Amino acid sequence: KNKLAKYYFEKAIETSEKSENTSNEGFFNILAKAYDKLGNYSKADSLFCLSISFSEKSEPDNSLAFANTCLNYGTFYKEQKKFDKAEKYYKLAYTIYSKNSGNYNSNSIVALNDLGDLYLLKGNSENALQFFQLALHAQQENIDSADIYQNPSNKHLLADADLLFSVRGKAKAFYLRSKSGLNNTADLKHALVAYELAVNIIDKLSIYYGRSDNTSALAQKENQT
Repeated sequence: KNKLAKYYFEKAIETSEKSENTSNEGFFNILAKAYDKLGNYSKADSLFCLSISFSEKSEPDNSLAFANTCLNYGTFYKEQKKFDKAEKYYKLAYTIYSKNSGNYNSNSIVALNDLGDLYLLKGNSENALQFFQLALHAQQENIDSADIYQNPSNKHLLADADLLFSVRGKAKAFYLRSKSGLNNTADLKHALVAYELAVNIIDKLSIYYGRSDNTSALAQKENQT
């Protein structure tokens, strides 16, 4: 499978480099992601830089393509454990998404979840909880964006991968915070509640995406941007 994936990534690179449409950030972004997947990180980094540079000359505040590049660049840096740079580009992506489409859209939710996950990796449970809560609020407006103890009710759980990421992220953050020794029993209880919600969402996803006509939708959702 790895050899087959490598073959298709190499074909994607070959096709892209022969394309006449090489004068936009999307072209560099696609190539950067392909080189990243192949493990050529220096080449991926330089191509992400080219994409960013190109976008900055063409009204980046209004460019969703630029925001997508920032999001991908943030993930690239997160995987390289360059967390400060990842934070910079994730926040820039979120700023552009929210400016263009508001907070209640899938792109903003992905950026908020990515920021939550980044803070988990940095060991900052407080910031992680705040961003996962913001992501939950962006998905269900009745949830208080500032109350990290509030979760969606089982009645309002959806078969949604973004919602799963937010709830599971909160569970991990509460568990991480419990290890600090302060209110550890309460935090473990909050982690358990969030994990139980995550399991319920997984059950709904299994039912919904288990249908043949929805399998491709799940794959697309998980590989978004």
